[in-house]
Amino acid sequence: MPPKRSLSEAHIEEIDDDVDIKPITKMLEVTSSPLVSEDESLKDIKPFIATSPMKSKFQSNKKAKPNSSTPSPKKKNITPKVEYTHGHPSAKARFAEIIIENGIKGYDKTFVENETGLTKNQQKEMLKTGRGSLWKALYGFASTL
Repeated sequence: MPPKRSLSEAHIEEIDDDVDIKPITKMLEVTSSPLVSEDESLKDIKPFIATSPMKSKFQSNKKAKPNSSTPSPKKKNITPKVEYTHGHPSAKARFAEIIIENGIKGYDKTFVENETGLTKNQQKEMLKTGRGSLWKALYGFASTL
């Protein structure tokens, strides 16, 4: 009795028996040139295996329509930074204006951040170590009144 083979080995052998792989060679034109011999021209032949074209997963289909059942990503509510142009006070001057209106202890840091674009740490630094720059902004704003 032949030795028992596992099912996968027997299946692989069946597949191998079914497929005949033959190299496809192209016909060479034999030239009468004495420089190229037949042996050299046969060395340059590489077997060609015809395969069906497979689509790469990186290729995009331009005609593909987005699935309408999937919701589009929602945009986060980000308040844009306030940009001051000519004729309007700078962010520091607006910060100084808010301090004048509400007082140094009564101003809301998140409101100032939304109005001027200055973060809470920047506000803290301007009030703590940047007294000169805040003073200049206050002076510039007061001179326009």
